[in-house]
Amino acid sequence: MEVLIVYSTQSGTSEDLSFRFSRKVSACKVVNTSQIQDLDDLKGFPIVVFFISSYGDGEPCDDGIRFIQMLKDEKKLHIKYSLFGCGNSLYDDYQGAAHQFKKLMDRLGGDLVGDVGYSDEAFNGVVDDFESWSFDYLNLLSDMGIKLNRSNGYREAYQITEVSEMPKQQSRPPYHEMNPFYARITNIVRNKDQYMHFEVELDSVHSRMKYQSGDHIGIYPVNDGEIVDELMAILGIVDCGSVRVMPVNRMESCKWNRVYSSIRELLMGHVEISGVLSRKFVKDLTDYFITSESTKRRLQELIRSRDVFRREVVERKLTIVRFFKEFDLSKNDYTSIPLSFILETFGHIKPRYYSITSSECVEKDRVGVMIKLVKDKPNNFVGQCSQTIMLAKSDTALGVFIRRSKFKLPYDLSRPLIFVGAGTGVAPFRGFLMEIVSAKYKLDQITRVVMYLGFRTASACHYLYADDFARYKELLGDRLSIRIAESQVTGKYVQDLLVEDTNLVKRLVENGGCVYVCGDKAGLALGVRRALGQILGGSSTHSLEYLAAVGRFKEDVW
Repeated sequence: MEVLIVYSTQSGTSEDLSFRFSRKVSACKVVNTSQIQDLDDLKGFPIVVFFISSYGDGEPCDDGIRFIQMLKDEKKLHIKYSLFGCGNSLYDDYQGAAHQFKKLMDRLGGDLVGDVGYSDEAFNGVVDDFESWSFDYLNLLSDMGIKLNRSNGYREAYQITEVSEMPKQQSRPPYHEMNPFYARITNIVRNKDQYMHFEVELDSVHSRMKYQSGDHIGIYPVNDGEIVDELMAILGIVDCGSVRVMPVNRMESCKWNRVYSSIRELLMGHVEISGVLSRKFVKDLTDYFITSESTKRRLQELIRSRDVFRREVVERKLTIVRFFKEFDLSKNDYTSIPLSFILETFGHIKPRYYSITSSECVEKDRVGVMIKLVKDKPNNFVGQCSQTIMLAKSDTALGVFIRRSKFKLPYDLSRPLIFVGAGTGVAPFRGFLMEIVSAKYKLDQITRVVMYLGFRTASACHYLYADDFARYKELLGDRLSIRIAESQVTGKYVQDLLVEDTNLVKRLVENGGCVYVCGDKAGLALGVRRALGQILGGSSTHSLEYLAAVGRFKEDVW
């Protein structure tokens, strides 16, 4: 009996999990929600297993919007189904898309088989959560008479073969997440040990890439060459010439389905080897490749408890190379580890998203970016994109693309504007002000802009873009007010300043003002929402919910 597996994804997580699951079932078909043309396509299967990711604040992914609408329009859908949701608990509406899907299926009369599974990206637990859910769930499928794949050893998911010569692989517009444009990184300015501003040259004539202030830029980082060399030594790989990566199952999608100049190039720029390890990786490593009985017992003890693993591996931010070092694993402890295992376990390298700090009205061919350097000195850990930019030279080219955002200035610039941001969250407001002062007709429309900026201190090493904001203040005069919350000096945060200015904030909103918030989701955004709720109260025409519904309250949070 063939099982139907359906996934909806934005970044590829649900897609990866759906194909992981497909390898556990003897006969199955895997499709994306966008491929479902009619709900009758879901019928005729003993069970349909859904992998549903949430995007943004609990919204369906782009490829699932039409599918969700089809469910809303349907009256009955009598099928047996199971559900695994992917989300991030740092967002308010955690697993919002999965919850919405389940409510729709309940209304339609769907028959849920087993417990709903959930994975949380916030604590690097996606694979562990999936494996924990599938362990019990597969027994239910077996009881239903569905044949499972029982493997006594690792089966390679990818085939890596040498090719005689490197074919010409020229990328062309349009450029997007799956086809990034390789742009030069220039004008890198480091602000002490915490922040770096740099510019990305878009070369709009050739790339045809356009952006607006408020948009995001996706940047693909690269792995440290020394780390790659150490990993290749662990795997016993001697680099060769050009190689092609192909999935063993030709029906499976493969982001590596192309030719690489070498295995080193593949590992450098296309595999996520710098992330913190999961219990699933250590379990598979132990089951398939560890030959030393004493080492096997030691690693089994490590993964037996989630708390122990979190303390010994996750909190210490151990990557694969550091794990082998810290646990003193030598080649006498394990048999040959195939490259396919690394590709399957760690997946394709993911882009990092940043708010754009510039305006296309002024810098058409350049995108300004500000990043905070992610460093954990006690654990000798540096964020991957931080490492990439720190090591970048004037001729360094990285894969980039523009992601459109709804975080935009209002069409009517005469509306009062309230900007709230902290740390790198001030980035889009620099772009907004750059756009406003770029043209006299825009500058003349502005009536009032109030910015609430949060930094540790207002000193040069913490106050980002201080010179730019001072220049905009000169151009806008009394129409621009800048209030700074210095958390290390006064103990106050931006939400405290908002409450202090209750009368001002309320008056600006009542006069048609728009509120923009950019920063940390769990900290700043939550605090600002509470403060605004307290200030605005429950008035139907000025509540936070109403402002959001009419596009006058916008967030760019992570």
